[in-house]
This record gives sequence, C-alpha cells and structure tokens, in this order.
Amino acid sequence: MERPPTSVTLLDVRVTERDDGSALYFYRLHRSGRLEHDCSVEVSQPRVGSLSERLAAAQRDETPEERLTDHAQALYRALFPYPPGREPDLLARLRTSPEPVLVRTNETVVPWELLHDGTGFLPLTRDLERFPGGQLLGDQLPVPDAAVREMLDRAFDLAAGRRLVTSSHLLLSLVTADGLRPVLAGRVGADRLERIADRLRRTAERASGHGTGDPIMSDTVLRVMSGAERRAAERGRIDIGLEDVAEAFARIDGGTAARAVADCGVTPWRLLSAEEEPALDRLDDGVGTALRVAHLLARAQGHRVVASYDLLLGFALTGGPALRAALAAQGGRGEAALEALTSGLDPHPGELSERTLGAVRRATGEAGVLRALLSDEQSAAHALLSQLGVDVRALIRDLDRRDADRRRPDPDSRRGG
Repeated sequence: MERPPTSVTLLDVRVTERDDGSALYFYRLHRSGRLEHDCSVEVSQPRVGSLSERLAAAQRDETPEERLTDHAQALYRALFPYPPGREPDLLARLRTSPEPVLVRTNETVVPWELLHDGTGFLPLTRDLERFPGGQLLGDQLPVPDAAVREMLDRAFDLAAGRRLVTSSHLLLSLVTADGLRPVLAGRVGADRLERIADRLRRTAERASGHGTGDPIMSDTVLRVMSGAERRAAERGRIDIGLEDVAEAFARIDGGTAARAVADCGVTPWRLLSAEEEPALDRLDDGVGTALRVAHLLARAQGHRVVASYDLLLGFALTGGPALRAALAAQGGRGEAALEALTSGLDPHPGELSERTLGAVRRATGEAGVLRALLSDEQSAAHALLSQLGVDVRALIRDLDRRDADRRRPDPDSRRGG
C-alpha cells in the first residue's frame, strides 16, 4: 500500500443525531497531525440525506455539469448553513488547501468529494485505504489516556437516563478525578473545592432532559475535548491528559457548569488553569467595545466563540479609527472593503418596533434619540433604566440640554460665514 504524504490535511467530521431529526455536525481540520480549526453547527439531517441522494443520482445519471453543480451547492449550504461573509475560518482553510483534504467521518451518506461552495468543488476526497480501523496512516492524533477515559466514563454514568452528557456532568467528573483533585484543592482550597463539587452535583441532577439509550456529548463537551486534543498535539504528546481537559474547559463558556463554579466565588479559569487569567479590562475602551459587539454578533448567529471575522466586524461597526485609517490609506479598494464589511447589517424600517422607529424619526443625534426613547414611560428602555435605579426624568433633562447644545450653531462658524 502506498504510504501517505508526510503533510496531510484531514477533515474530521463527527455527526451526532438527535431525536427531532436534527444533527450536530462537529468539524475539525488537522494538518500534519495538528488541529488548526474547529467549529460545530446544527444541521437538518433529513435534508442532508435527501440532497446527498439527489447528488449521487445526478452523478450516476451523468447529469449536465450545471445541474450537478446546483445539487452540490445545495448540499454544501445544508452542511455549512452559515450566512455569506460569516463563515468560520475552517471553511476558508478548506478552500485554500494546497492538497486534497482527506475526510474521516462517521457520516457515510454524504458524497464529500462532490461539495461545491459556489466558486468551485472543494478539494475533498475519501481515501478509504488510508483509514484502517478509522485511523489515518502516519497521522497519529492524540487520544485520551487511561485517567481521561475513566473520567469520561464517570461523566457518562452521571448522565445515565439523560439525553446529553452536559458540561456539568463533565466538570463534576473532572474536579473529583483522583489525579486532578489535589492540584485543584491547592489552587482554591479543599473546602471550596468540595462546595464546587456539591454545587455541580445539584446542577448535574437538573441538566438535560430525560432520554432513552446512551446519552450523547453536548456541544460544549465536544468542544472541550477538541480543545484538549489540540493542546496535547501542540505540545507534541499523543495522549490527552486530565490537565489538557482542564485547560480546555477553562477557555470556553462552560454554561451552567461555569456559573455553578462562579457561584462559589471563583472563576473556572482560576480553578482549572495553571496559567494566569487574561485580564480583558486592560484593553483600550475601543477594543473592549468592539469585543462586546463581536460577542453579540457571534451569539446572534448561534456561535459559542467570537471568531476573527466577528471581531473584525466589531471594529468596523464601532468605527474603529485604526481600521478605518488603514483601509482609507488603500484608497478606493480599502473604502469598498469597509463598506462591504458592514453592508446588509442596517435594519429595514419594518424590523424596528414602533417606539424605536418613532425615536429615530424624531432625532438624528445620540442624545435626541435616547431622549425620544426614554420619554415614553411605557417603553422597555424606560423600564430597564428604572429597574437599574436610574432617575430617568433627570436623565431626560440632561439629554435635552446635550441635544440642544449639539443643535445650537457654533458662533465662530457663523462669524466666519
């Protein structure tokens, strides 16, 4: 058998089907054994199956290339249902791969080698000779060691009778693991660690709905294990250890499990990571604002992490001066790029509530729009600030003055005219 090349790009696709007909597709892109990108997305499995059958039939029947391409694009959109311009980095890497990308997957229906992204067929191939036992020859990916396998078994036992193995099940099993518990107790104290375990037990008992058969890993748990694999690979190890899982968990939004830890007065990072916790409050105000906008964009699209394109959009939408100046220096091409970044994000008037639409009709400046919003005592904006303890009437009077100052002509400019 021919040996595979030393440089291999591998697309690992794990599909977890759900009772409602949907499925979670977890994509991981490896190059030379190192995990470069990963992402997950919920997909309509019946649609994927139907489109796959149509595409396979079109190929068998020697359908004209134009029709074949239409089917291939439809399947691509079903497998990667991301809005244009909001696609994860993994897809950009797929398009620019200098060699064919080998696909390893538990999904056997999809003709991966026929996917078309609208610009061309992706360089995907299924080379079955290179997957004896499901493992790519010469591509040794890290695997869980005995302690991690035992920890995962306990997590599945904790989730018995439930539909999902959640972050709470995983973290409870992790913090009580014999090989990790003394390390964690040294960081936060034995008493606090016990309180964290008790809180996680209560959270785990309520986590996920009841189900039949074996539970499946939640999206969060899959991302933790993927992060642990990446950490082990980056350090040149073939085994995933408990510390890899702990460090990976510290770097994600652990949902209810993270909140359970925070309720005990410690962040998941402080509990689980040996590294210093990053301080986002040291960032410039403009960067912090762009990050918050990027976070909202990511959440609105159902993503759990803020990707590089989310942050780029955050800078564009908040008027980041460095980005605008750097693009303007490139002339028309840069200005067109800036416009393209934010195109399609302006709301249609029909997407604004009556109160919001009325406010932006009555004023153009920030102070005037805010005054119009808050003057309506029945508005949700008025109610929210009241609940936060703000004197809304005093705020409106201050906004009145600011709006009047903004609209008052500058005496110097009047004299100059």
